[in-house]
Amino acid sequence: MDFSFSSFISKCKNFLFHNICTISLFLLILILVLIEPSLLSFRNFRNIFSLFSPRLLMAMGLSLFLILGCMDFSGEKVAAFAALMALFLSRTTPLPLFLIIILVLLVFAVFGLINALFVTKLSIPSWAATLGTMCLANAAFFLCYHQFSPNEDVLIEFSTTYRQIGTFSIGTDPTFSLPLSLIISLSVFLLVWLFLSKTSVGKKIYTFNKQEIVDSSGSLGLSLTVVAFILAAILFSFGGIMESSRSGELSPSSFSGFQMDAFLICLLSGFSLFGGKGTLWALLPVTFLYTAVNYFLELEFGNPYWNMLVKGCVLVVALSLDMYFRKRRISTNISKAIGG
Repeated sequence: MDFSFSSFISKCKNFLFHNICTISLFLLILILVLIEPSLLSFRNFRNIFSLFSPRLLMAMGLSLFLILGCMDFSGEKVAAFAALMALFLSRTTPLPLFLIIILVLLVFAVFGLINALFVTKLSIPSWAATLGTMCLANAAFFLCYHQFSPNEDVLIEFSTTYRQIGTFSIGTDPTFSLPLSLIISLSVFLLVWLFLSKTSVGKKIYTFNKQEIVDSSGSLGLSLTVVAFILAAILFSFGGIMESSRSGELSPSSFSGFQMDAFLICLLSGFSLFGGKGTLWALLPVTFLYTAVNYFLELEFGNPYWNMLVKGCVLVVALSLDMYFRKRRISTNISKAIGG
């Protein structure tokens, strides 16, 4: 009995230590609610779920890089350029919206393919390849933006159909209605999870060795990296379309901070900078908690610098824990090897 109790205590300590940042976010929400109980309203939670959807898609995309031990810097700019392209096509062509979205996603799938080929064929580090993609997407955004709207600082002339992706709700009561964006993002989540857990290629993405990807010149490493990078680019693009549809505006600063949000969500969900860790399902509760903290802080204080302060603290602690756990795993493996 004593052994079982000690084991239970040890598991609890281990769980608390591994999830200290996520638990801290939950406690911060409780503190904010105690300060201002009116934060706990159905309307606020509905707004949180609307904000939750594009962030979930962005975090899913970045998680595919991290699970392979890679890094991406282009997600934020790819999302912005995809939103601009979708808006441009919705204004200037008679194509139905779903075809426009598919076309845009296919275009940015090519971006993911190019990044994957740089990483696998030319052995360019993923951070360098995606940094180049970030610069290209950012430059293309500004060139197209000023060409498309030379006299507008913020684009707000969205078609009704385009806006419905991020604003339409199921239900007559605005307070208790279910956002369509939430249904779409959860559907995409399930599709990605099914692909990663039920297909041979998807399973190998979560079990593939980082060193094999970096050094690989064979078809296996290439195929897995290409699939992961293309899927990530599609998720970034769709997240950008959904966010611009939700906000109803698009400007050069519209997606500022989205890359950092996705990165923090992934770290809090158990993904590591060094690859080989993390599960897709952990993104759901962490994305919700992270979005709720940002939303409540903004409502309570009305100052974005509080959000920046929280993000900075979370980033430092999460990175420190990631390094600590990596060193501990290496030490354990060495001890086992010596003992064997």
